[in-house]
Amino acid sequence: MTMTNVKCPICGQMNEGVDLDETEGWVECCRCKNDFVPSEYLHRVMQDMVSIPEVSFKISPKRCKEKSNAN
Repeated sequence: MTMTNVKCPICGQMNEGVDLDETEGWVECCRCKNDFVPSEYLHRVMQDMVSIPEVSFKISPKRCKEKSNAN
């Protein structure tokens, strides 16, 4: 269990003694009560991840007409 100090990105309050592993990275600010995941936690968790490109397919309007006429 590693306790760390985390600064709120919303109000700037330093939240002391936070165990990010126990909360899976989530912190509730002790001043403004907003929930956030600190960037240092995201960097640590995501260092082993690989990005997968998004693929999208588009059917041209001409192709759609050909399919509807075939039925």
